[in-house]
Amino acid sequence: MSARLSPASLAQAVLTQLRRLDSAVCERAKGLQALRGGDAEYRGIFVSDEEFSALLKRPLGLSPLDGPQPHGPPLPSEDGTWAQFLAQFRLTPLEGEILLLALLAEVDLKYERMCAYLQDDVTCRHPTVDLALNLLCTNLAERLQARRFFSPDAPLLGYRLLSLRAREGHEALIAHTIHVEPRLASQLLEGTWEVSPWPPGLEPLFAPQGEGPALPKGFTERLRRLAQADHPSGLWVHLAGQDRWLLEQSAAELGRIWARPCLLLRLDDLEPLPGAWDDAVSAAVREALLRESLLALSPPKVAEDSPVNAVSPQMLSAFDVLAGFPYPVLWLGWQEKNIPLPSPDHRLMHLECPALDYAERYALWQGATSGQAVEEGALLAIAGRFRLSGAQIMRAARLARDAAWQRDPASPQMRFADLAGAARTVSAGHLGSLARRIEPRRTWEDLVLPPDRLAQLREMCDQFIYSPLVLDTWGFSKHASRGLSALFAGPSGTGKTMAAEVVAHELALDLYQIDLSGVVSKYIGETEKNLERIFEMARDSNAILLFDEADALFGKRSETRDAHDRYANIEVSYLLQKIEEYDGIVILTSNLRQNLDEAFLRRLQFSIEFPMPDEAARLAIWQRLLPQTAPLHPTVDLADMARRFKFSGGSIRNVLVNAAFLAAHDGQVIRTEHLLWAARREFQKLGRLVDESQFGLVAPPGTPIRKGN
Repeated sequence: MSARLSPASLAQAVLTQLRRLDSAVCERAKGLQALRGGDAEYRGIFVSDEEFSALLKRPLGLSPLDGPQPHGPPLPSEDGTWAQFLAQFRLTPLEGEILLLALLAEVDLKYERMCAYLQDDVTCRHPTVDLALNLLCTNLAERLQARRFFSPDAPLLGYRLLSLRAREGHEALIAHTIHVEPRLASQLLEGTWEVSPWPPGLEPLFAPQGEGPALPKGFTERLRRLAQADHPSGLWVHLAGQDRWLLEQSAAELGRIWARPCLLLRLDDLEPLPGAWDDAVSAAVREALLRESLLALSPPKVAEDSPVNAVSPQMLSAFDVLAGFPYPVLWLGWQEKNIPLPSPDHRLMHLECPALDYAERYALWQGATSGQAVEEGALLAIAGRFRLSGAQIMRAARLARDAAWQRDPASPQMRFADLAGAARTVSAGHLGSLARRIEPRRTWEDLVLPPDRLAQLREMCDQFIYSPLVLDTWGFSKHASRGLSALFAGPSGTGKTMAAEVVAHELALDLYQIDLSGVVSKYIGETEKNLERIFEMARDSNAILLFDEADALFGKRSETRDAHDRYANIEVSYLLQKIEEYDGIVILTSNLRQNLDEAFLRRLQFSIEFPMPDEAARLAIWQRLLPQTAPLHPTVDLADMARRFKFSGGSIRNVLVNAAFLAAHDGQVIRTEHLLWAARREFQKLGRLVDESQFGLVAPPGTPIRKGN
């Protein structure tokens, strides 16, 4: 394998070639001066009789610079680096001369004046195709043969080495002016590939040092087997998967194995303008050829309903230039139907890049926090609870590091709370109007339930916490799903939503309450579409989905009598499917468990009953809901309130809050009469019979509470 092009040596070779061509062009152009007649002041403005007569006598295709003894174009000197550059871009020596001629105007402004003079037009300061052919060709056959060098699919224009610009009033190809692409001119003259700005959508994807990125088990070995052919010409590699960071690291790993750099072209970053893809792909191929590097392409945004195996004309046109690319092309995350079929000389290989599992996420967290102080066991917990992509892990690690530094600059240690907060930030879902985010502030101390129900909730949390160990390490993934679904059933106000908050707080996950009014639709098929939107947007959010009062959505399937019954049953079946596919936690709440479909209940991992609290539980709720800072009169007997009123936890909360407002209005502490009056209002709100004897001495309706009553 020949040595790679060096930007410094190529710049030196280009300078040598420019000096040679400058001398040859100047010598060759001297003859034109003698042919110029008439008043120089008006040259280029009109055509004199003498010039017209000379044009009539000149043979077709003969340059005005040629004398009676035609001679060939200036021959390039022997230069290995320049010859290597020509071979890399499949340029003939004459095409190399055309490129150098256009490059002369980037080196010395005298060529602007010379071009204007030689072309007899003071407004035309760059060489035209006609001038290039006049200077470098000696007869009509050579000129006609050289015209193909300016076709769009020829290397000079196909690789965007040169560009042609039409002149106003001149439509012929030979009247177009020739320009070197500015970035290429800088690279060839300055002796460096690193010139800013990069072409649109293109960026370097350098291979990592050392052991390379942490890729899925066995995937690196598959990449190594693929690379054993020493990057054969015509190899296309399809790296399929959803994790963009992982795909890019796989491309970088291939570059590391082949000891070649890799450039990444993000087609989804380009504006959908005519010719944008053509320009971007051609510029990317030019950059890759200069560096002799791999080229990776991420997919553009393509409509999901595009026909199978349909490749748009825009794609085909843009990818024509890849046919002659001598190094592997990597297609990152493309749908196979949108990859243009390679020619018979190409090979297309497919590699599936799966999502990171628990062990791989843990390894990435370790690498991302290397050299930083981390709370013991925090990384294991974070890797298990948050299914993040590689890019999300890297960003979350930086956010957690900054949070630890902000808390204690002298000795920053990343705690579990720092890591969990960062993980929630990078994976936060955007469910829009279909859901409301609940800040999980409740803890186990706030929850008053029978011991067995509390144990069920803790078991539910443990199943989620230890799922990586049981499913991945112990191999139970074939027998259980990764998601977790639970039903919280019981009367209103018994703590179902609070329990969901406690679970979210315990697991350090976001909690989203689904707005069923925005989900359920009377129009056939609309409910399924809304459910699809919810689960799709929540897929990578690592959030708990709470379907509150889910009876309306998950009711029993009925006997099919008409189309509405059939579609109602489809809704339940569809939701079962989406819940089973969801990798996170789904919690359903219902006031009446018997209203839910039995087949649906069988597929839930947990079904927890929330009973009405007994007297002891009610007393505990009264005590826990009363803030320590609240001014409570010492004569208030909360035990008596718990015995007298069989309220749910939600109603007890309402009574306490309303009593506090009554006390504030009276300008005194919370007294028993405030609690009794608030309890009476709660009975009225619930539509329950008000037994005046149950309330004792309380002011009659409409009578404000007075001090000392």
